Amino acid sequence: MEVLVERCAGLDVGKADLKACVRVPGPRGGRRQQVKTFATTTGSLLRLRDWLVGQQVTVVGMEATGVYWKPVYYMLEDTVEVQLLNAAHMHKEYTAGTTRAACARLGITQSMGRPGSALDNAVIESWHSTLEFELRSQESFTTKAAAKARAAAWIEDCNHHRRHSALDMKSPVNYEQAMKTRKVA
Repeated sequence: MEVLVERCAGLDVGKADLKACVRVPGPRGGRRQQVKTFATTTGSLLRLRDWLVGQQVTVVGMEATGVYWKPVYYMLEDTVEVQLLNAAHMHKEYTAGTTRAACARLGITQSMGRPGSALDNAVIESWHSTLEFELRSQESFTTKAAAKARAAAWIEDCNHHRRHSALDMKSPVNYEQAMKTRKVA
């Protein structure tokens, strides 16, 4: 049975940013599609969530391989239905000629990790390990809400204050600002 979702979004989540494509009913029938790019910092993920709510999106689909999807999932799970999709199904569609043509038309650069390459996820795996060590092994939580609130605070601190060797010894927020300044110049 085919299920059609009236107001939906698809996310292509990468290490530094994600592409979100929202499809909703158009003003004169048909479908309206809008694509936006968001950084993977906490503030940008909050803006993504607010945008999806503003578009009245009810279902979000994203690939669930590696660990890049996890912060996005946790940020959205209480707001919309998030469907984690099988990579084998997505890659077939992802590499289809019609998908490549649509991405080219919309100015989207496709990025798909190479099968078996540990380097594709090295930075986020290191980050996730640090998060897990600092929170899970050193603190205990009585509720899921308390754990999520503490994790969000940890991520916010990490994004604004912790310098990373993979980001030229800048915090993620400072690195993102430097990249934006570089693009303008």
